[in-house]
Amino acid sequence: MFEYELETQFRCAGSAGFVNWIDNTLGIAKTANVLWDGTENFDFQIMSSPLEVENAIRAKAGHG
Repeated sequence: MFEYELETQFRCAGSAGFVNWIDNTLGIAKTANVLWDGTENFDFQIMSSPLEVENAIRAKAGHG
């Protein structure tokens, strides 16, 4: 098993609230964003392959 520490990230139109929520949810850092109340427009899914991710992105892009 390998463990990597990412020093930077690149996101298109990402929000600090989402990153803070992920940090809090995964136990990386305690943040004020403890609960996701659904008012922000995130689509969080776990997918089994990069192809599945690509297909989902293309489908969303196709719908605008």
